[in-house]
Amino acid sequence: MEHNQENNNENIKILEDKKEMDELPKFEDPQKIKIVKDQANISNNGEIKINIKLDDLKKVIEENGELPKSNMMYEETGVKNVYDELKKKYDFLPDFENIDSEFEISILEVNKFFLKNVRRRLIEKTDFFQKIIECYISGEPSIQIASETEELSENDFKKMNEIFKILSYYEKYSLHISLLNDSDEDAKFVKELFDKWLLLKPDLIDICIKLKNSWVEKIKTIKKVNYFN
Repeated sequence: MEHNQENNNENIKILEDKKEMDELPKFEDPQKIKIVKDQANISNNGEIKINIKLDDLKKVIEENGELPKSNMMYEETGVKNVYDELKKKYDFLPDFENIDSEFEISILEVNKFFLKNVRRRLIEKTDFFQKIIECYISGEPSIQIASETEELSENDFKKMNEIFKILSYYEKYSLHISLLNDSDEDAKFVKELFDKWLLLKPDLIDICIKLKNSWVEKIKTIKKVNYFN
């Protein structure tokens, strides 16, 4: 334990003395960031964590349009505060409450890749539905799919085909943006996919209800043997 404490103190000392090291943010005026020395700590995996004052973080985002290029974690600010600061630069972004309600971005870790991770979070959910829809429109041989599609109309399949094409486009769009390392493109993507998702969601809900209802009659006999209360 004493040995670990010595290592921690040594790491913190290096952090305080070597301001030019890569872990520190790089921007025009380093004094804009006030690093609170007594809050520096070393995590179990050796990663340096430093709290940063919200007012200082605002200045960095205003001047640079993004979080500092650093591996530091901004523990005091919280996801909502960081998102709201980014929204001041990209005012077309959805309100935090709306995008969090749909995609649960509040679970994301705040780091220098935050905006990219918001984009990835959106794609994670839309890809999930894309893969499910693909099973139905591809004619995949499955007892489950064969049973459920009995409840679907020709118009339902048409809707699923359209949704699949749209979600496939955004999947490849995100793949393209991931190669650009451009915060402006990440922000535009988040706005565009969020708006598109709200348009697709009612049809997805309708289809999911029909898939669920396809099992209503089938489970009635199961209820008789007391698997359900």
